[in-house]
Amino acid sequence: MAGARERLVRELGRFLVCLGYAPSNLNAGLYQEMRNQSPTAQRLQLVHERLGGYPVWSEQFQRELEGFSANLTEARRTGRRASSEIDAALQDPRWAAP
Repeated sequence: MAGARERLVRELGRFLVCLGYAPSNLNAGLYQEMRNQSPTAQRLQLVHERLGGYPVWSEQFQRELEGFSANLTEARRTGRRASSEIDAALQDPRWAAP
């Protein structure tokens, strides 16, 4: 299950960066996005529940996200906003492991 959790945190971070949130401010971005009345907000609320709250973002991962964001084309950034990577991470079969 730890692998599924790590995957979900990683995809959540990438998603939030694609929405324009700074890697140093991801939990504030998650909070903002969960407050909207949208399917994305509902999905992010599910992510929040699955993770048991707001994730802790390591400095190393924040640096990775800075590089990730700097190398994204606008088309790729737009594609990631569809959140299919988050959906896949939520459906990871490892969540069902005992």
